[in-house]
Amino acid sequence: HRTIKDEEVEWDEERDDVEILVVKFLLLVADCVPVIDCATAVLDVMNAVVASDVDEQLRRAMAEHAMSFLKREWVDSEGRAMKGATFNQQVKHILE
Repeated sequence: HRTIKDEEVEWDEERDDVEILVVKFLLLVADCVPVIDCATAVLDVMNAVVASDVDEQLRRAMAEHAMSFLKREWVDSEGRAMKGATFNQQVKHILE
């Protein structure tokens, strides 16, 4: 039996379904995504895996990560601030 505690979520391998463990793992690593494309992919996977009846704490943690992605200053591979149509599409995707 292993339990991992994070500020936002508690990871309990015996109690949680595999789907919930996947989402909790993604929440633990979400702050490390290097580019906005990865951020939207992480959110897509979490939303695809999570059932509508997931507990409020997990939903809140997912929403907080989406908000942190929106507040983050994303840069391209050359270190320049991202902007333009492609970036705007990614922001729109996060908001959805």
